[in-house]
Amino acid sequence: MHARLYPPKDSNALAKEIIASIRNKEKDNKEIHKKNFEIIKEHYDFDKNMEKIEQLYKDLIDKHKKYK
Repeated sequence: MHARLYPPKDSNALAKEIIASIRNKEKDNKEIHKKNFEIIKEHYDFDKNMEKIEQLYKDLIDKHKKYK
C-alpha cells in the first residue's frame, strides 16, 4: 500500500482513514514512506529523466533529417 484511499467526496471515509493512519502510525506509515521513496527513486531520478529527454531529442532530430 502506497497511500490510504477513500471514495471521493466521502468525508466520513476520509476521517476514518486519517484516524487509522494516526493509530497505525509506526507500522503502516514507515512501509508507505519506504515504498513511496522507492517509487520516487525509480521514476523521478533527475539524471535518468534527462537521459530520456536527451534521447528523445536525438530521435526527433534523426527523424527530421530523414524527411529532408
